[in-house]
Amino acid sequence: MPRIELLVVQPTPVCNIDCRYCYLPDRNSKAVVRQETLANLFTQLFASGWVGDELPVVWHAGEPMVLPIAFYRQAFATIDRLKPPGVSVMHSFQTNGTLIDPAWCAFFQEADIGVGVSIDGPRHLHDRNRVTRSGRGTFDKTIAGIRLLGAPRAAILATLEPVVGVSLAAVLLGETPHPIQVVGGILIIAAGVLL
Repeated sequence: MPRIELLVVQPTPVCNIDCRYCYLPDRNSKAVVRQETLANLFTQLFASGWVGDELPVVWHAGEPMVLPIAFYRQAFATIDRLKPPGVSVMHSFQTNGTLIDPAWCAFFQEADIGVGVSIDGPRHLHDRNRVTRSGRGTFDKTIAGIRLLGAPRAAILATLEPVVGVSLAAVLLGETPHPIQVVGGILIIAAGVLL
């Protein structure tokens, strides 16, 4: 029998930034998945027998944080009501980090949500493609969001151009190179030294 090991949910295609390489064709669309659709999805998923003891759910989209926290509170309550006994659902967000504020941080903590922040490396690489709708770089806002998250909430998904002998942490924050380290209260997770 097949097993679902990861579920990625796109609650909306809209994004607050305009990455030059984005693959989503309708990221200006203000569409939002209906709560009834989520209930139907999870009802069928849990009834399928394809879910084991744990179900990681990643909320990913254009930018999932453009939706209000109330949307996720309702969705999570529905999922909790529908899940079978003994099944643990672990939520995480993949975000560009620019909308992280104290209210979101409190929600992440309260609901035990993992957060991945997408970043394209140091400012000169990141700001080349990850720009606002008006064409300005988003590096400073992304780093500010990561700093608000603090350790151990912040994991970074990086798409980096090659940098010889320098770790992700060193590239981003100008610190001593280590593949995995905490810098200024931020847990930086890299796949090793960049080649």
